[in-house]
Amino acid sequence: MNINSKSLTCFQIIFKMIGILVGAWCMGFFLLILVYLIPIESIDKHVSESVLILQEEGVFPVLTEFCTSQLDNWTDSTMLAKAAYAGEESTFNKALIVYSDRVEGINPCESLVERYENGNCDTYKEAYPRYWHGYLLLLKPLLFMMNYSSIRVLNGIVQTLLSICVGYILYRNNLKKYIIPYFTAICLIMPVATAKSLQFSSIFYIFSIATIILVANYAKWKDTLALFWFFMIVGIFTSYFDFLTYPLATFGVPFVFLLCLKGKETLWTDLLTFMKALFFWGVGYAGMWAGKWILASLFSEYNVIADALQTLLFRTSATNESGVHCSVLHVWNINICAFVKNPIMGIAFIFIIVTFIQIWKKGKIKKLWEMSLRYGVVIVLPLIWYVVTRNHSWPHYFFTYKALMVSALAGMCLFPKVLEEY
Repeated sequence: MNINSKSLTCFQIIFKMIGILVGAWCMGFFLLILVYLIPIESIDKHVSESVLILQEEGVFPVLTEFCTSQLDNWTDSTMLAKAAYAGEESTFNKALIVYSDRVEGINPCESLVERYENGNCDTYKEAYPRYWHGYLLLLKPLLFMMNYSSIRVLNGIVQTLLSICVGYILYRNNLKKYIIPYFTAICLIMPVATAKSLQFSSIFYIFSIATIILVANYAKWKDTLALFWFFMIVGIFTSYFDFLTYPLATFGVPFVFLLCLKGKETLWTDLLTFMKALFFWGVGYAGMWAGKWILASLFSEYNVIADALQTLLFRTSATNESGVHCSVLHVWNINICAFVKNPIMGIAFIFIIVTFIQIWKKGKIKKLWEMSLRYGVVIVLPLIWYVVTRNHSWPHYFFTYKALMVSALAGMCLFPKVLEEY
């Protein structure tokens, strides 16, 4: 099916989008109900064993001063507490609202320590219905078998193997020259931190698996709507599993490799592909999130739609809870500084310099300019994201900076692409 064919009208595409979203809502909720049927005793035991490491590390431990490597034990503790919740509500209600027990007046990390180490039972029930909390599909079964420390080790092993698989699929599909840019971009988001912090892991898995699927299937998907439905599905998975960390990477990383795979086409064709892919990803991401608000509002006493919209307006504003204003330049600066504070950045610069010299020697500076327009829209995408999510990207810069891996990957892949002969 050609992209420009009229075999599917706009109405049919919209109808199919709605059908995919509704199906995703139903499937996502059904799977959450299933994992809430797992016996809680073993999960609770393993969460209890996990508390010591959280107590030793604290809320936001830093792995090394040589690069931005802060963990988010605040959110990880929230995830553990929700996985171990054993209230009397129905399984349906638990999966819909996603509760946890929390000690009043302290952060989630300290709350777990108080409950499991100090025996503090003076807790209140915290509801968190705005998110799908799809991470529970993996976290609850894993906690049934092992504790947080073991999950971290497993996380590191699987992420390493997955990165190797991405490198292999690039090698097998004549994209060898992009392997160095890919692994450099991975190192720039501090992979040890993504392994140790469950909060950072979901996006890593999604963009890695999405890249493998896209590269493996590009030959049969190119020039078809399947390519764009793929980005919509990726957006759905991102919304379902992520806790609003650096979601843009699940679009940007596979799309950069889409550009690398594409042959010589007009600038307008490539920009149109970018706009369509981003639109489909955005529909999947926003549509899946909206589905949770609708379901929770319809089947519970919570007005989740109103709460979510209020939170959305706050998170896209330019002020924090105290009314302090944050300029666009400041949010750019704080995220970029966090990103470039990494010795691996030197490898990225060396790679760019070496390939630029090759481009100069081959007289392809004009072609570099032409390709820069294509990759440039991807490079600036995280900066646009920070403008829209200024309130969120300001205090959480220690993980929102990871979205800039998209810019780094696109920038590094641009130069070997220019060297291609066609």
